Formats: sequence, structure tokens, C-alpha cells
Amino acid sequence: MPQNVYTRNFLEEVVFQVRYSPILELITTEKGVASKFQKIVSKEFPDVKCTHNKKVNFKINAITGESVGGKFNEDFLIWEFSNNYKKVKLSGDELILSYSKGNYSSFDELCHDVELILTALKEYMEPKINSIGLRYINRINCIDTDDELKEYINPKLVVNEIFNNDILQSLCRLEFKIDKYFLAFQYGQFNPEYPNINGKKEFILDYDCILRSVKIDDILSNLESMNNIIVNKFEDCIQDKLRNYMGVNNAN
Repeated sequence: MPQNVYTRNFLEEVVFQVRYSPILELITTEKGVASKFQKIVSKEFPDVKCTHNKKVNFKINAITGESVGGKFNEDFLIWEFSNNYKKVKLSGDELILSYSKGNYSSFDELCHDVELILTALKEYMEPKINSIGLRYINRINCIDTDDELKEYINPKLVVNEIFNNDILQSLCRLEFKIDKYFLAFQYGQFNPEYPNINGKKEFILDYDCILRSVKIDDILSNLESMNNIIVNKFEDCIQDKLRNYMGVNNAN
């Protein structure tokens, strides 16, 4: 569930991503260069660690196509700033904010955190933004029987009548162009024990909205539009029985 409209939700993960032209100051193995970013985000994300991003260079046999050797090269550091339920990953060309299962509270909190990390990013430069992304992954696990599936989920999304022993799982992907935004939508009956057979019914509603080429000061306004696109698509995908199960939050 994309935003805090209901009293409970099925969000597995929420992710905001921004990709930008390389910031040379951050393409380094010097840990201290992230101190300006850390100073601004430390109240919300007090824990910090960094890892080496490693690329592998392979030599390929032109005739057989087989690898004949590989070498790890340390490219640059990735910093991770976190608390116990959300984290930010910073590198020379990418920034990722994510919330773990059960810990996304509201779109307002997301906007607050996005504004904070963008302010910290501007301490280095104002890079050219190549793309931003907003993704909500819902994993609906309250479906106990095959008959309930179409009572919770829009029947148009239910490809198979039953989740029987012959079907390990059934997942589909659609891509949309909505105004200037791109939306990749994955959905279907999910088997958490794949490739083993599992009797528990789970349904995935995964929305990944992307905008290419945007000014850094326009990110928040576009983020609201992207959120609205996902919210509307989510509502189209569920039935009243699932809405009643989640319960309306009267505070909103």
C-alpha cells in the first residue's frame, strides 16, 4: 500500500532512487569525503558504514564466448547511513533511500527524508539528474484459499484460476507511459519457497515509477505525482474485501 491511507499495509519495501552525473569528489577510496553528507543526515541516519564497490573485468574468448580470467578492481566507496528501519546509500553516481518491511509510515516522512538527503547532496555540487525512481513492493499474504483470490485482487490480474501443484508461481510484467513518467508494474501469484511447492497464497503488486532528466529542485514536486500514479494503480488492483481488511485510517 503506497501511502498511509489504511491502518495496515502489505509493503515489503519502499525505495527512492536518484541517479546523477558523476560527482568526482565521491568517486574515491577516501572515507572522509562523505563527512559533509553525514553531518546533515546524521540526526535521521546516525549509523554509518562504507564498503568498496568492486568491478570485475573479464577476458572473453572471441570464438567460444567463455571467460578466460577475471580481475577485481576497487572502483570507489559506497557509504550507507541508517537507523534501525531506513537507510541511505550514497555513491559517486547514485543515491538510494529505502524503508524495510513494516517500517514505512507515510509519504510525508518520505518527502522529509528525500528533501534532507538532497540538501546533503548539494554540499558537493548540483549534479545533472539522469533519473529518479519511486518503487512500492506490496506482498499480500492474507489469502488463505483459491476462492478468496478474486475477492481480494482485481480478477483481471488473476491469470490462473487456481494456484495448484502444477504451477510453482505466476508473475507478469507490464510497462506504461503516463504523461512524462514510466511505470513498470509486476504482479502475480508469488511462491516464497520457489522452486519448492508452497501451499500459501501470496500476491505481489510491485510498482516502479521512473522519471528521466529532471532538475534537482523539481524532484519533490515530481515525487508527489509519481506517488499519486502508484496510489491510483494500487487502488485499481484491489477489491473492497482487501480494503476492508486493511481498514481506513480516519486520521487521513
